Amino acid sequence: MPMQLSFAEARRHRGLRVAILPDGARVEERLLQLSRERTVVAGKMACTLAELERELVREARRAGACPPPASPWLLQLALREAAREHSHGPWHAIRNQPGYERALGDLLAALTEGLIHPAELLSLDVPERVRAAGRTLEAAREALRRAGAADPHLALRLAVEQLEARGVLPGFLAGAAELTFDGILDWTPLRLRLVAALAARVPVRVRLPWSPGRPELTEALEPALRALEKLGDPAPELDLYDPAAGAPRLSPFLGRLFALDGDTLVRVPLDGDTLLRVPIYLLSCPSPAAQAREVARRCAALLAEGAAPESIAVAARSLAGGVAEELGDALDRAGVPWRERRGRPALPAPPVRLALSLLSLLEQDFPREPLIELLCSRLLWLAEEGEVLPPHAVLRWLRETHVRDDVTGGGYAAGLSALVERLRQKGRETAAVEEAARRVSRVIAALRALPGRATVREHATALLELLSRWGLWRRLRAPEPQDAGASLERAAASALGRDQAAARALEEACAGLSRAAALLGNARVTREAFGQVLSEALAGASLSPGGARGGAVQVLELRELPGRAFEHVLIAGLVDGQLPARAEADPLLSDDERRAVNRAARRAVFRVPAQEGEAALLPPRQAQEPLLFHLALCSARSSVALLWPRADSQGRELLRSPFADEAARAAGTVPVALPLLPIPAAADCAGAAELLARAALDAFAEPAWRITAPA
Repeated sequence: MPMQLSFAEARRHRGLRVAILPDGARVEERLLQLSRERTVVAGKMACTLAELERELVREARRAGACPPPASPWLLQLALREAAREHSHGPWHAIRNQPGYERALGDLLAALTEGLIHPAELLSLDVPERVRAAGRTLEAAREALRRAGAADPHLALRLAVEQLEARGVLPGFLAGAAELTFDGILDWTPLRLRLVAALAARVPVRVRLPWSPGRPELTEALEPALRALEKLGDPAPELDLYDPAAGAPRLSPFLGRLFALDGDTLVRVPLDGDTLLRVPIYLLSCPSPAAQAREVARRCAALLAEGAAPESIAVAARSLAGGVAEELGDALDRAGVPWRERRGRPALPAPPVRLALSLLSLLEQDFPREPLIELLCSRLLWLAEEGEVLPPHAVLRWLRETHVRDDVTGGGYAAGLSALVERLRQKGRETAAVEEAARRVSRVIAALRALPGRATVREHATALLELLSRWGLWRRLRAPEPQDAGASLERAAASALGRDQAAARALEEACAGLSRAAALLGNARVTREAFGQVLSEALAGASLSPGGARGGAVQVLELRELPGRAFEHVLIAGLVDGQLPARAEADPLLSDDERRAVNRAARRAVFRVPAQEGEAALLPPRQAQEPLLFHLALCSARSSVALLWPRADSQGRELLRSPFADEAARAAGTVPVALPLLPIPAAADCAGAAELLARAALDAFAEPAWRITAPA
């Protein structure tokens, strides 16, 4: 029988149901799913958690309840100033260390997420080291107040307080029928307070993955579940769902994973042919390079069988430390299109390293090898009109002087002059050495002309002008050769795009630091200090994502997989210490000091391992590792491949992850050990280059030195 609705209920049912998701990739996937279910997707149906927080802060600013959030550069400079001028007592000895201000920023974020102001630490019964850190952080906040800004976490807390005071909701939430938090696994006290404030204004649902009877998968969520259940009315509605329900083909395997009381499993060794007919692959590779080649080979095989590129995901616990580059290179060699949504870090890019090397050369008195690297850089044009000496010739003459730097033995000028005299005595031509001496002298003079002590803006302007005078921007806009072959042209275009993005990041960092320094009073700093500040700013910068923009294999980190759906998932790097990741030690406060803050505040502020009889709201990050692994496997629909190297790139033995052992137990299989082959077998070659190398090996290698029979 139809139910009669009131006008208020009817309006509520007509409103949008907005999903709050962890990142943009999951928002795109949700919108794509909605577009398949209905003809038109009207209104804002999904957004990221970060976008929701930005909109709340924006509304609070309009109401005058919140200053603008500080930019990363302003926050960095404020923390740096506080670290150097207000770190007394136990922190005085390390106040100038570059990592100290970064650790202070992490501590400030953790305190604000735990709903405690740094000034409150001074009145709590906590160790003196904690109080001293609180005074330093309060000085940083005071510097931001003078600049008319607030750190981003404080801005969010003020926005939540404004929301609790019946402040204006963002436009896309004002008429929403329901707000659903889906895929959010990290529930800090500030985030719980945000949900409670929203639930008082809009119906809120919180969806959590739940696997009853498996403590390893529920340990990370139980404290948040208890806290959500204790919220007063109107409280958010809890929706506990089985994450394995979306992968029926893998559900028997997923149901046994991390189960305490499973059935007796039969261990069936799988050969290569059988392996291709089952959805769970466990592969032990001889090295990280072999692991990347196997990932690329399997992706190429799936594409050849008709799988869509975007239905394949390649994941690792972390893509840092060269993992993304190694996987990307292997996929490129196999001709597999791929995309990485997370941009590469800017700091290792050649233009950024070049700019920072100019400042370090001055401080180190121009050591020979770094100076040679500068003189031979492909990004600069240091020769003037009429000079014809190529960079490698300058390198040769500099090394023949046997001068180590520009201070020892009279420096490069004296060394090159002595070399000219020796050549004249032998009756040899000296024009090349004289040209090299002029170029070296000109470069050193230009670098010495950089200001020794100035404002950040003056330092940044001088550095960028020098790079412009040496032709960096012209080099980055130069066309690449068109007759080098498709593979080389593609690699050259990729490198050029990376360098152009790095140059933009360098300019943005210089401009951002200049604006931030002006807000803080434009203090004059030394050239060395400017180099440290610029390096720290660029360490947090990312370049634009690489890879194909259309249909492509997705290369991502493990935390990006939960809540998404792929036909085939390949997880690499199941090595003990990487997956599960090791617990990160707090660089400033010990576990006992953080536990003391929790006891004094009478609530969970920091993540610390729970002692016997304790129940913490914030479990340690380690508790999330089994859950992340399980949710990543739940994103697969047809097959899963788990890979790990037996040794690192230097041949040192690695221990496989306990998650690999657990997967083998749940699947009832034993891992397949791939043989150590510098060149893949003919049947396993993923591209023409590997096949050509294998053919050359089979044709020309001495039989006595072979470990496999020719194909």
